[in-house]
Amino acid sequence: MLLLNLLGTACFSDPLAFPQNKRWVNGSGVNLREQASLAAPVITHMVLNTTVNLIAATTNGKFCEVELVADGQPTLHGFTACEYLSTSIIKPREISNVYLDDNKTPNPNYNPERAFWLKPSYEALAEYGRYLERKRKNPKNDTEAEQLAGRPKIPEFERMKEHLAKGILLTPPAPYLRWVDLKAKARNMRNEERKVIKKFGSIDNVKSKDWIGSTLDKQSEYLIGVLDLRTLDGNQGRFGIYVPPKLLSFIEYLELPTITSSYFQNQNEIAAPTTHTEKIAAKFQIIQTIQTRYNKLLTKDDQFERAGIWDISEVTRSLTHPVFKNTLFNLGNNIQSESTYLRVTYPEVGDTELSMCEDYEGGFDFGDADPMISINYAKNNGHADYERPKKNGNKLMYFFTKHPLPQQTSSVNVVKQKLIREKTGFVASKEFHFDINSDGITDLLVWEGVGIGPGHLDGPTKTDDAWYRAFFVNIAGHWHLLGTDTYSYGCGC
Repeated sequence: MLLLNLLGTACFSDPLAFPQNKRWVNGSGVNLREQASLAAPVITHMVLNTTVNLIAATTNGKFCEVELVADGQPTLHGFTACEYLSTSIIKPREISNVYLDDNKTPNPNYNPERAFWLKPSYEALAEYGRYLERKRKNPKNDTEAEQLAGRPKIPEFERMKEHLAKGILLTPPAPYLRWVDLKAKARNMRNEERKVIKKFGSIDNVKSKDWIGSTLDKQSEYLIGVLDLRTLDGNQGRFGIYVPPKLLSFIEYLELPTITSSYFQNQNEIAAPTTHTEKIAAKFQIIQTIQTRYNKLLTKDDQFERAGIWDISEVTRSLTHPVFKNTLFNLGNNIQSESTYLRVTYPEVGDTELSMCEDYEGGFDFGDADPMISINYAKNNGHADYERPKKNGNKLMYFFTKHPLPQQTSSVNVVKQKLIREKTGFVASKEFHFDINSDGITDLLVWEGVGIGPGHLDGPTKTDDAWYRAFFVNIAGHWHLLGTDTYSYGCGC
């Protein structure tokens, strides 16, 4: 059997050398035994970061006598291996990264096995697979090279797969942001911008060393990321200095209509549009199963140099409880609702670029686009492939609910407005107001902006098109940003 040294530096040899008696388990499935012997009966298994009270260590220092105290449970007394006790909680970031923050110094605490069991996920499983692959390509000796040559089944890797296949519950995501709070952040950013201009004369005078990590840098990146607006007329400022002037103007300009409480009353009733099963699982706190398999996706003559991660070439994700996908149309009238487990199967290509642009379709991620966007882009940039857009229809957006909506019809009111390009980056907008429970109050609002789009490798577009959408939901009488959708002109090839 292949034995991998994954204990890292988190363990200690003399647990009594520390003044406090609180310790944390730093392994997965660590045994608590009745006596200080490997032959003694197991009382229970302890997961990573389980807290115990240290009583004493045996003479040889191999076993530690501990108490396991859990809320509402009787105190358990027993023995466990001292090497699996730490003086502090293991944090994922401290052990999951191969390198330190400089991206070149090896992380002495890197431990992909513990990182997985601390926070099980497919991403952590994949990192353990990449760790095995690095060991296969750079074995420390001939014995290890022989053991890893054929990518054998690694018991710990198999246990990780089995754990994901049974299902995991993910940490709930951050709540949706209120639009008034985003406006407040924009005002704060304006104030910070004035301070920078007062100090340096203008944003253009700021050196990278003074910019990176500054308050304005963090505020700017935050708002750009939340709204997914990195380009407005192609103006992002100097490379590395992300203060699109029209981003703040856009936030300041956009005043949503006054509303009162209607259908949605709390954050947990609705989930944003997404193509990722795990995001819905996390939002609605539904267990997600992740199954992996090996399909012999060979890409080279050498069967061991193939697409995938270790012995994984296909992944299937699925919810264990159905949710409802509700699609809105720009003509209103009806909501298309369907029950779904969001089961999706996709190839694991690993670090290869086999499918970077395979089956790529330009357009919006969560709705249909006006075909003129593609046609205009083709005319102005000489891309014949865009002359026949694949995405065409009246779908505006979709969203998820844990329970079915009260009805599958809705009324829509469309409000059009002309905008000043120099201030907002857009020349016009449309607001689609949806009332899904027929009480006369808008429940969902889709804002669509028309202007010069970000384009692709050729740079910004030369025509004004409807390339940006922002989704808002009325939760208990307050507008919250549900998500955004940006027209994609290319896949990155």
